[in-house]
Amino acid sequence: MELGEWISYCQEVIDKLRVSKDHILKLSKQERAKLSQATEELREKFIYCILSEDQIEEAKLWIDKLLSKIEDLKKSAGIKGVTFAKELRSFLEDPLLHLKKKIFVYTFDLLSGNLRIADYIMKAGAAIRTSLRTNMRSIYQTWVFLVLIDQLVKDHGRIVYPEHGYIYVERNRRQTLGMLLPNCIVEFNHGKRLSFFIEVPRPLSWEDSSDLAKVWKFYVALRPDFMVYSGTEMNIAMPERTPPVKRPNVIIECKELEDWYKRTRDLRGWWTKAISAEHWRLLWLRGLWQGLAEAMGIKTKEELIKTITEERKGLRVKEYRLVQIYKKFYNPDVMLLITRTALPKEIKEDIEKAGLVTFDDIGFNEDRLTEAVDLLKKFGRKEVSQRTITDLIREKYNLGEIDDQLIEQAIMRLIDRHLNEFLSELKQS
Repeated sequence: MELGEWISYCQEVIDKLRVSKDHILKLSKQERAKLSQATEELREKFIYCILSEDQIEEAKLWIDKLLSKIEDLKKSAGIKGVTFAKELRSFLEDPLLHLKKKIFVYTFDLLSGNLRIADYIMKAGAAIRTSLRTNMRSIYQTWVFLVLIDQLVKDHGRIVYPEHGYIYVERNRRQTLGMLLPNCIVEFNHGKRLSFFIEVPRPLSWEDSSDLAKVWKFYVALRPDFMVYSGTEMNIAMPERTPPVKRPNVIIECKELEDWYKRTRDLRGWWTKAISAEHWRLLWLRGLWQGLAEAMGIKTKEELIKTITEERKGLRVKEYRLVQIYKKFYNPDVMLLITRTALPKEIKEDIEKAGLVTFDDIGFNEDRLTEAVDLLKKFGRKEVSQRTITDLIREKYNLGEIDDQLIEQAIMRLIDRHLNEFLSELKQS
């Protein structure tokens, strides 16, 4: 359906239903069912005015890729499942239904006369595009994350954390204890470990103005897709520092869009002054949107119009420049850029000159991530308490990838042959 046809259809529905906010409470059960069905059809037809059927089908294909990877991990790592944020979980269950939910309130306001058709097209259309783009990005980012975990586990490994068998992918509830906890700790290659953190730093909990001032950096910090640390790291928050987290060994950034490097991002952040807790709560009472908007550095419409020209000159950057800023700001040992599609030669060269390692044209081909996994493995570290006699022998005599069991069997045979000499050494010790 073309947008013009939808507008005519929408006007027919509005004229037919003649709904008001007061009237909705007086509708009979049958009338409510009729209204619900009308809004269902209206929303679905509108979604297909904004998006093509191919876009919805592509979303379903990506969802299948992600769910298939989860099943692989259940077999290789013995996990019970993966937990997602509510938004992504809803999209994974049914992308079309999720998008219809996103515009339900706008649709009711439209039918009750509180929103003009032109405003509905603008607001509901933006909500649909943003939701699709955000969830598609999360799907690809999560697929990459799970592939990396899966390939590490397959190297004589296991998932050490979380212990209960569910991998956390959601971000927003991971720091309510005032800590930045890992999403996953993987053990591989006879005991080496890597700790993975998704989209950190994230805001920490706070109670009063002094607390909020301390954690303000977490609200405005740059957030790469993944930070990876050698060994076991259970809390990387360091509020007294800038940036407010422990320096990562590896940063990984994923890009799912074909034209991502052409896009720009408005940077507002670490130079902004922290507001007080009292001011925060006042803003909250004035309205959730205004409060959160100011907390994230977004001005009111009036203020924005006055200052948009001055501010955006210095704060708007290309996405491919932003990934370079991540590296300079956090100073990791290495930063990996993983892109679903191929990069233009000049963009790739520019990024690599800044010291990033690029893996482009990955698509959903897991084999293309093998080199990235090999690079990650170099940062695996054993905890001191984990080191065994076989570890010491392997390192001292450069035995590489020889299995622990083979080393143990060789030690036992040598002791059998030289038992008296072995016991004599023990007595002298």
